[in-house]
Amino acid sequence: MGELREQLVGNINHDKRAVIIKKLRETDLRSNLVMERRNRKNRTYLNERL
Repeated sequence: MGELREQLVGNINHDKRAVIIKKLRETDLRSNLVMERRNRKNRTYLNERL
């Protein structure tokens, strides 16, 4: 993911820039979903213990 961000800083054409931004957004969405699942599991586990 760092490589994609570095490419954005460099001098690239508009189409490549749009593709890179789209990939970064998709990656961010996926990581947010993973974190939300993990948090939900933790909340469920804590609630069961109470």
